[in-house]
Parts: sequence; structure tokens; C-alpha cells
Amino acid sequence: MNDTADTEAHDTQWGDRLTLFLTYRGVDAATARNCAREALAHCAESGERPEETFGDAKEYAEQLAAARLPASARARADHPGHLAPEDYREAPWFVPGGLLLVCGGVLWFQDGLWTTPTTAGTAQVALLVVTFVLAAWAQAFRAEGRTRAAGGALVAALAGAVLVAVAMEVLPHTGLIRIPAPLLLPVGAGLLWLGGRVGAHRAASAAATTAASTPPGTAGVRAHEGREHDAEAWLRRLEGLLRGRHKVSRADARRLTAEAREHLAGTGTLPEEEFGGAEEYALRLVEEGAARRRSRESLSWNGTALLFVLVVISLVDRDGADFGWWQWCLTAAAVAMACWLILRFRARWPSRKGS
Repeated sequence: MNDTADTEAHDTQWGDRLTLFLTYRGVDAATARNCAREALAHCAESGERPEETFGDAKEYAEQLAAARLPASARARADHPGHLAPEDYREAPWFVPGGLLLVCGGVLWFQDGLWTTPTTAGTAQVALLVVTFVLAAWAQAFRAEGRTRAAGGALVAALAGAVLVAVAMEVLPHTGLIRIPAPLLLPVGAGLLWLGGRVGAHRAASAAATTAASTPPGTAGVRAHEGREHDAEAWLRRLEGLLRGRHKVSRADARRLTAEAREHLAGTGTLPEEEFGGAEEYALRLVEEGAARRRSRESLSWNGTALLFVLVVISLVDRDGADFGWWQWCLTAAAVAMACWLILRFRARWPSRKGS
């Protein structure tokens, strides 16, 4: 009896993970729940476990999303996060909302019901918000294929990170006004809710724009003098999308762009007439295997390594005499990340025997 209950609970958890992964990849919630119910019903009839029939929930969700989502929706998904460029632009709402929630909880735990923010601390939080927003915009530019704009936003974000450290060292640590620490929590939650509403509105607007967009093949009515300029802009966007959105190496992106340019020169047609939209063509190259993307494991390892470096810098910069519980939490996180990085590194690049 207990084994049956454990099996049902395990299958239900697999279905919940499948629903979550499908929703994360852009499938609407109702369709995601129906897919999970159909998969579990099939397993109940056959007597097999979901992993035996469909495999890992995350991998199966990718297969279902690729089959159910139109190419226009899949083409806008950033690899490996499955976020559209407009999703990154919700950072002006989510970043301050999240920081207010975290700061409110920390200050409430540390100072009690009332807290007195300092000049340095307030400036640091404000600069931190700006830094995160700039980093999110860099991600949005990169996902749009605008590599130069992404580089500029990233440089600005790094400058903001430097200003955060400078503000803590230079500005006075005198108190400003006393405020109730719990008040920060509903303010942060309100910003997160508002960001969700704005994101839903943007998603609906993007869907309406895509539905009303001009179909491929109508670009031939453009003026003849603009053909060369349009073709070069399309090719630059293709290379940027391959490199930024799909994480294709620079060499492969340039090779595929050069092949497309050579083909267009031979046919004398516009890119939209020959290949369709740049986003859809970039996705086609990736899905057909012409362009190889970096693996999710590699990108995850690199991102975790960057976060580990930032945490270590934060700990080294901290005065040892002022090493509180928050710093101990960061230390534990750094140790956990270091262990994960080492294990993943050994799994990806095992040492040769006898070396």
C-alpha cells in the first residue's frame, strides 16, 4: 500500500515538473496541465513510470514545446533561458521589488520593527538597482542580436558595480530617517505584482504584433535603392541573433552569414524573400544542426563561476571585524558553489588515465 502511494506521489511530482517546465517555455497553463494529465493517464494505463515512457520531465517539456509552439514564438526564445527580449526589460519592476523584499526581511530581522537607513546604504541599494537594470538591458540587447548595444550596457553595468563599492567606502554612514522595516515588504510585493501585469500586457501586445505582421515574400515591393541596405541590415541581424540569442560561436555565425550573403548575391533576391524573417531563419539553422549552440551545462557553469567570483570579491572586500551572519551565509554559498563547480568540471572534462 505504501509503495503504491509513493509511486503515485512520485508520478504526480513528475507531472507537476512537466507542467512547470512547459509553462516556463511559453506554453499556456491550461495546455501544460492537459499535457501532464495525458502523460500520467497513459502511464496509468500502461503501468509504466513516466521516466520510462517519456524520459526526464525537463527534456520531454522541450520536445512538447517545440511541437506545440509556433516557429515565431520559438524563434524569440533566448537560449538557454527561454526568455524573450521583453522579459528582460521587466527588470525595472522586478529588481527593485525583489531588493525591497530582501532588504525589508533582513532589516526586520536585524533591527526590529524600526530601522534607520544610512546614507551609504541607501545610495548602495539605489546604485545596485541601476546596475541590475543595466545588466538586464544588456541581456535584452544581446537576445535581440544587438551585440554592440549589449556590450555598452554591460560596460555601464560594470561601472555601476564599481560605484556600489565606492559608495559604501566614501559616503557617510549616518542615519537618515526611521522607517518601519515591515513596510518595505508590501512595497516590494507591489512592484513585483506591477511588473507581472506589465509583462502580461507586453506579451499580449507582442502576440498581436506578430499576428498582424507582414508575411514573408511581401518585401519585394520595397524601393530598389533600399535593397542593398535592407539586405546588409538583415544579415547583420542574423549574425547578431546567432551569437546573442542562440549562443553560436562567432566563427560559425560569421560563416553562416557569409554563406547567406553569397547565396543572395547569386540570386539577387532580398533576404526576406529567400529565407523569411531573420529570427525564424536563425532558429531554422539551429534546429537543423547547421549552427551548433553551446550546451546549457556549459552556460550554466560559466554563469555560476561568474557569480562565485562576485561573491568572493564581496567577502574579501568586507572588514573582518564586521563579519556578521549575512557574511557567513555568503561564505556558505561560496563553498557550495565551489564544490558544484569542481564536480561539474570533473564531470565535463574528466582527467585522462595515466596522466
